[in-house]
Amino acid sequence: MTHPTVDFVLNERCIELDVFYTLMFFRNPDKSGDFSKKTRIIKQYPQFTAFDSVEVSSQDLFVKQEVNKIHSELHAVLTNTLETTESLWREIEKTYFDLVATVFPEFPWPEGNYKCYMSVIDINAIIKKEKSFQLFYGMVSKNITNSVIAHEMLHFIFYSYMENYPNIEKAKLWEMAEIFNKFIQNTQKFKNFNYPEDKVLEEKQEIILKDIKVNLNPETVNIQDFVSYYQTHYLS
Repeated sequence: MTHPTVDFVLNERCIELDVFYTLMFFRNPDKSGDFSKKTRIIKQYPQFTAFDSVEVSSQDLFVKQEVNKIHSELHAVLTNTLETTESLWREIEKTYFDLVATVFPEFPWPEGNYKCYMSVIDINAIIKKEKSFQLFYGMVSKNITNSVIAHEMLHFIFYSYMENYPNIEKAKLWEMAEIFNKFIQNTQKFKNFNYPEDKVLEEKQEIILKDIKVNLNPETVNIQDFVSYYQTHYLS
């Protein structure tokens, strides 16, 4: 089965996305109802503490200027990070896609120009329609770039498969996607794509995940097994 090739990118689009998501997370609560991602960005870059005191009409410009400064200051680091990240992924991408094929037997990857955009904010957002995602440059020092890429790529094929179930609410589908990713990535066969420190889900999601682990074998499960069980127990 054919699989996509991920292009690793450092260009103006990276800056645009960092500006867009910074503004989005500063103005909108996340799925849990708070502004935890805003807090995370400010912890990285204390200069954004001034955001709330800036006139609303000037906030876009303020964020754009600050993000441009950060990208400029980190350009050499981002360039080296891009090269390292791509090199690490190329070493294991075939292994990864072969493993995913065992979970999604005979199901094709959605078409698209897959891109990994280097980012200076620790968010790692995906842009589903573009088949692209951000990767925070600090993941290299944590040695988890392959785990992050594997996680984001798994989202694309999962959401494509779930187009067969259009009646599932968006929020429930998002929750299902995160549980599925952790269920699959924390298996022995995906050991090269596990997070050194386990990715923590919300308490409710961890309870669902624990139940699924008891009732499905993560080493042999395929996507339809997972969806059927999840639908019966958590969506009915």
